[in-house]
Amino acid sequence: MSDDSNNNPKHMPIEESILSAQKIYLDTIQTNDICKGLAELEPHVSKSIYHSFLKCVGLIIIAFSSMSKEDIDKAHESLTVLAKQTNKIRKHGILISALKIVKTPNYNKYTDLELHAELLHTFYLSMSALICGMETHNIYGLIKVAYRLQKFIKNFKGCRVILKKRKQWENETSRQNFEAGVRFANGLKNLAISQIPPKILRIINILGYKGQESVGLEELNKAAFELPGMNARFARTFFIVYWLYGKSHGGLGLNKDMKHCEEVIRKELGEHPKSIVYLGALAKLEQVKGNLDTSIAMNEELLKNEYTAFHKAVHFELMFSHALKSDWDACIKYAELVRKGTEHSPTYTT
Repeated sequence: MSDDSNNNPKHMPIEESILSAQKIYLDTIQTNDICKGLAELEPHVSKSIYHSFLKCVGLIIIAFSSMSKEDIDKAHESLTVLAKQTNKIRKHGILISALKIVKTPNYNKYTDLELHAELLHTFYLSMSALICGMETHNIYGLIKVAYRLQKFIKNFKGCRVILKKRKQWENETSRQNFEAGVRFANGLKNLAISQIPPKILRIINILGYKGQESVGLEELNKAAFELPGMNARFARTFFIVYWLYGKSHGGLGLNKDMKHCEEVIRKELGEHPKSIVYLGALAKLEQVKGNLDTSIAMNEELLKNEYTAFHKAVHFELMFSHALKSDWDACIKYAELVRKGTEHSPTYTT
């Protein structure tokens, strides 16, 4: 099988792309400096789809935290770059799409880079829908979101076929990262659809979109705990968020998962002891357990960190903890800090 760099001399080999981007991601998790991480990604963006992908993720996180038009526009621009990169590499077009209806392509003849470009283009579609959703204020915007989600689901089906049919991979790093990405996305899709209210779910099922919670959790579990790599870490982070926010605030019950959640958080902290992401998750876990004073103390300690990008989330948790304690003066104090410098609607903190 031909090497990626022979077909795409301007792109670094896919294994190097994955591992190099992953190193920057892990360094960013450890240092908490997302701006430094973005700066380290930048020199490689033009020649590596995984660096470009991570840049999109970072800018979307910043855009979501501020909701400012400037940050949203930057996220849009990075997504446009990623789309152009993946479209240059992946095999697509009207003729290829038509042929796929008749016969499944022989994916063993594709390079790993072409297949990863297909996967990241699928992620691009989902992130693009997310950004559109963040700035949607009318029915036209909702239609754009729905259209991009429909394209995401269609593309994702192709990625699942690739994972099933591809027998020869250029290296294990490439295969495992692709599999983790597909399982992560499949898990999210199934879990999201399964949580939709029954009446709306019937309509979605008629349109051909189906999802089962058990399948979603199984796929996410495989991605998070049975596979290595960057996408596996994304899956583990999602599990933490799902347990601490989805289950606890959604009334789904966290008791049976609480022990496992704590084990995952502490394991991650063992590797990244200074990470605000996991320290914040541990503080949230204490809040969910009902140990409000402990949670407040832990979050106040996090505010001493010099990197302010995460302070907004910490302020929100402090606001919530003080509200649970009926300490309304402190609650209002942190609510005002959450609202300060953000374009989020005031109802976000009401």
